[in-house]
Amino acid sequence: MSSAAALETTRKKSIREISPIDVYKLLPKTNCGECGEANCMAFATRLVNGELVLANCPPLHTPEYTRAGEALSILMAPPVRAVIIGTGDTAITVGGKYVLWRHEFTYHNPTPIAIDVHDMMAKNELRDRVTAIGTFSYSYIGRKLVLNAVAIRSVSKDPSTFAETVKTVAGATSLPLILCALDPAVMEAGLLAAKDRRPLIYAAMEGSWKAMADLALAH
Repeated sequence: MSSAAALETTRKKSIREISPIDVYKLLPKTNCGECGEANCMAFATRLVNGELVLANCPPLHTPEYTRAGEALSILMAPPVRAVIIGTGDTAITVGGKYVLWRHEFTYHNPTPIAIDVHDMMAKNELRDRVTAIGTFSYSYIGRKLVLNAVAIRSVSKDPSTFAETVKTVAGATSLPLILCALDPAVMEAGLLAAKDRRPLIYAAMEGSWKAMADLALAH
C-alpha cells in the first residue's frame, strides 16, 4: 500500500464525508423506535446532522452491540475534541468542531464569553465585578445572552496573592473559571485554590509548556 493510500485509510473523516449509510451499517437495525425515530435510518440521518447523539440509541449500550457502539463513537468523534470547563449546570463545552468554517456545518457549542478580574483588585471591587458578571444578561434577536465564565489574571505574579483571589472568586460564583498565569508556580497555587472546579488554564509558553501540561494532567 502506498503512503498516500495508507493516509487515506487512517485519516479521520470530516462530518461532510460521513453519510447516514456509514452510520446505519453499524446500528442494530432493529427499528425499535426507542430513540424516538421511525426507524434506524431516520436515526442515522439525524445523528449525522448533529440533531441526536449516540446516547439516544439505548440498544447500542447493551452488551450485544458494544463493539458497534465503540465503532460508532470513533466514527462520529469530532476532529477537534470537545473540552468541558467548569462543573454542574454552569459548565461550558468548547471545541467539538467537525469543520473549520461555520457555513459548512452548524457549530453546536457556541463560543463562550468571559469577563476578567485580576489579583490586584480590592476585595470589594472584585466581589462587585463577579456579581455583575453573574447577573448580566442581554436580549438579542429573541435570544438571552449571558456571560459564561470568569477569567482570573495574575498581575501580582505572586502565588499566594493569586490563590487568595481565585478562592474569593470561586466562593462568589458558580460560573466556570479561567486561570491566567504565565508562571507554573503561580498557576499551581491557583489550581489548588480552585480544587474540583475544573478550570481552564492559560497560558503555556515555549519555556513552560511541559510544566503547564503536567499541572493540567494533575488537576
